[in-house]
Amino acid sequence: MLRWMTALAFLVAPVWAQEELPEAPENVPEDEVVPEEETVGEKDIGEEPAWLPPGRVARGERDAPAVSVRLREGGILQAKVGNEWKETNLNDLSELLKTSAVDYDCEMQKSGKSGYDAVGTMKLSRLFVSIEAEPTVPWQHIQWLMTIGAEQKYPKFELSDGTRKLLAFLPVDRGIQAEGAAAPVEVKLSVHVICRAEAPATWGDVRVPRPTDIRYKVGLHEETAELTAVDDYVRTGWATLKDTPDAKVCGEIKAGHKAPFARVLDVMDTFVAAGLTDVSFYGTAIPDADLRRSPKLPYPVKNYDTPD
Repeated sequence: MLRWMTALAFLVAPVWAQEELPEAPENVPEDEVVPEEETVGEKDIGEEPAWLPPGRVARGERDAPAVSVRLREGGILQAKVGNEWKETNLNDLSELLKTSAVDYDCEMQKSGKSGYDAVGTMKLSRLFVSIEAEPTVPWQHIQWLMTIGAEQKYPKFELSDGTRKLLAFLPVDRGIQAEGAAAPVEVKLSVHVICRAEAPATWGDVRVPRPTDIRYKVGLHEETAELTAVDDYVRTGWATLKDTPDAKVCGEIKAGHKAPFARVLDVMDTFVAAGLTDVSFYGTAIPDADLRRSPKLPYPVKNYDTPD
């Protein structure tokens, strides 16, 4: 089952410049990014594909071609078709991913290979989705693209803010274990990227409230404005916990929908630099039909998913 921890749903309303967001709830429910009928059951799961590294976030080069997309200010989404960049929407991107996976498999079949990895009854494309986004693009837009990729069975992503890049892999559900095997105790080092204040700003041809103060909440309580404090927290925690018997130490990144992409990438890079690469992300609500057809991605209305 390809899955993220759910949507940055820290249940907080957006605010303007002088106001601070209330504290985010400590416990956030889990949610799927693909429909349940498309997930892999306990009896379906096979061994993880050979390409899946021990970690879920890594530095390095892709081991396969990619479908390339770009995110620009104002919600402009572009996809590379041939040698040309074309504006697109989530619906058309989904179709491009579907046809690209089939075309790549056909090309690989000519040399007796496959364009897919088999995981149980599922076929996962070997292709990457390469996402290059401007540093200030809201994190929710990246999540929407990852959701579309997951729906089309693309578990491999390349993320770049234009100056650096990381590889991210959507894991097979950690909860699936071989029959009779005990699930290891998970110990999480959690970092929450929080938008603490906002001010009116231009987004395309509209005015929106955009973050002006980004903070990092490490662990359960401590909050800091310094990335160096995040680095200290991750390195110290990883060094202390990595040899704990019968436990699996994991990184976890939560972020407000409006958090600038580059600030989330900072945290991903911090985990990788510390040597803790098994990192999960909180996801977001599955895009609805209107959003998928929208010619431009709308700026997030709220920082967190709420029932209303």
